[in-house]
Amino acid sequence: MKLQQLRYALAVYRQNLNVSDAADVLFTSQPGVSKQIRLLEEELGVPIFVRHGKRIASVTEPGKILLDTAAQILRNVDRMKHISAEFADQTAGKLTIAALPAIASIGLIQTITEFLNQYQSVELIVLTANESVLNQMVLDSEVDFAIGMKPTSAYPELCRLRCPNLDYEYRLIAPLDSTCPNPPSLKDISQYSLIADSFAFCDGSPIKQAFEQAHLPLPRTALTSDDSNMIKNCVKQGFGLGLLPAAALFNNDEKELMYLDTKHLFASAFPHVILRKDNYLRGFVYAFLLLLDSSFTRERIDEALYTAVVEDFSI
Repeated sequence: MKLQQLRYALAVYRQNLNVSDAADVLFTSQPGVSKQIRLLEEELGVPIFVRHGKRIASVTEPGKILLDTAAQILRNVDRMKHISAEFADQTAGKLTIAALPAIASIGLIQTITEFLNQYQSVELIVLTANESVLNQMVLDSEVDFAIGMKPTSAYPELCRLRCPNLDYEYRLIAPLDSTCPNPPSLKDISQYSLIADSFAFCDGSPIKQAFEQAHLPLPRTALTSDDSNMIKNCVKQGFGLGLLPAAALFNNDEKELMYLDTKHLFASAFPHVILRKDNYLRGFVYAFLLLLDSSFTRERIDEALYTAVVEDFSI
């Protein structure tokens, strides 16, 4: 059994059972992928995939277990590489993180700047993704960690650390000629269409919670975008009221937009750093997290990763 065979089988599974697409991702030939998978199945003594002619149609029941085990093996191999890399050089390597667009483009700027100044030999990759895929990216080891908003117990393999330094406090904005009262009530707001980011109406968001607790229906959504400038421009054009994190608003916005006081309506939400519990973190990953929030000491992170604690919502 070879690690290459495990990678080939997983690639086919992750490419929707398309061998040709898997071969492209692996930079190899389709016959080579098929051959190695058949050799793996012969050695294991059970089929991983169900075939209809030359086409792979589905995954067998033992195949599902074997693929899950293969993924764990390959993750452990990656961990071994990370360990050896850190012992070789703890100040160089690659750090990949994922975050909601608003957090990545606004909330992380200062941390990224400080980190790059201190770790000039580290290649930093910042990906943006919707809330629905952040957990899976961490599970699949596509990123070292992610930063999301929705706490959930649906992934016992993950732990979450609340990040009080990243206050996701929503502000309501309107055109300068808006007739909406200031400060508004939820009933006032419900008379308008809203323009907001992708988190605003997700389960657990302060916006959705406020309307649910008031037993009011959510207002009509005119536009959902994670581009704060697009939201501002649509509000200026009169398409509705806008909801943006406070960090996305700047002093010069006041010349073209009206800020409506909603502190009495919407609670603050705090992002969470999402980590895989069995992941080995290199030294500069700990350094980035400490720059992100002073409460993220190495001791606190290790306790979350290597103990039975799954959720940590403490400040």
